[in-house]
Amino acid sequence: MNKIYPIILAGGTGTRFWPKSRVSKPKQYLSLFDDVTLIQATAARLLGVCEPKDLLIVTSAEQSRWISQHLPWVPPENVIYEPARRNTGPAVGLAALQAMTRNPDAVMVLAPADHLIRHSKAFVQDVNTAVEWIQNHPDALMTLGVPPTFPATGFGYIRCGQATSEPDLYAVSGFSEKPDSERAQQYLQSGDYLWNCGMFVWRADTILNAMREFMPELYKGLLALRLVIGTQDFESVLKDVYKNLPAESIDYGIMEHTKNAYVIKAHFDWNDIGSWKQVFAETERDAQDNVVNGRVYLKDTKHCYIEADDRTVAVIGLENTIIIQTRDALLICDQDKAQDVKWLVNELEKNNEKDLL
Repeated sequence: MNKIYPIILAGGTGTRFWPKSRVSKPKQYLSLFDDVTLIQATAARLLGVCEPKDLLIVTSAEQSRWISQHLPWVPPENVIYEPARRNTGPAVGLAALQAMTRNPDAVMVLAPADHLIRHSKAFVQDVNTAVEWIQNHPDALMTLGVPPTFPATGFGYIRCGQATSEPDLYAVSGFSEKPDSERAQQYLQSGDYLWNCGMFVWRADTILNAMREFMPELYKGLLALRLVIGTQDFESVLKDVYKNLPAESIDYGIMEHTKNAYVIKAHFDWNDIGSWKQVFAETERDAQDNVVNGRVYLKDTKHCYIEADDRTVAVIGLENTIIIQTRDALLICDQDKAQDVKWLVNELEKNNEKDLL
């Protein structure tokens, strides 16, 4: 039986969660829903399909202290540091090399560090189904798709094709980028589309072969790394090679081109938690439809998300608003503009406000 190596992709910076999320401490290290951080919850789910010594993490060097603090049981050699951010294609390729070094028949289970999944048992069952399919179909590239519950315009979609012998497992007919509201409604009504949640299962050698076919420039760089992996030259070669790798996603680089893509219709709830508005939607609210954390006083206020870290915050007469107070910053935002927090971070970068990033 193939050895399973779950891979947590933890390279994101969580710009839409400013001011709580910063470059040095992205959102995966925040406790947004309970005392457990997002990356701790992700790791706990994946331990349902592997032993702790087989869990791998791909992240940036800036996050090293947070990894050791939040996941102290992960062996240091299991943390793979990217010298630069190059999207998911290079991250997956680097993880595949590391997995194959441990076992030439390695099966990878890839999961972002910052998604919310509450039905862990169903998640483990779906992953085990995917692994079993891969064991019997080694050339398959498996993704997990979530049945849509509303016409979301912020998610990509997967179209289910021909059904297989396994219930709720289909050949992929196609991928769609984030649609407009009219097309999203069509996807929802058709029943043929699933949300693309960015989770994958495949053999390490299979994804590397796919990179050779569809991402030859990336594959060339990985070959150079494969020659020195496990040697004292690896870090210097990695730094030199990585800066020239194409910054391309695994979806665009491979999944949209391969004829061997399959999708499992997930049986677990899922949210990629892409903004403060989504945190509000996933959190229990009070009688006035507010979420309040910290020392907060409210009057005639409803449908608001308010966090006060170290100051008293008083809110009077507001609706549909996000207020996040930290030691050095204050965000006040209409909930329907929550995605624009990324714009603010870009402005801070333009103005070289490094102390706020």
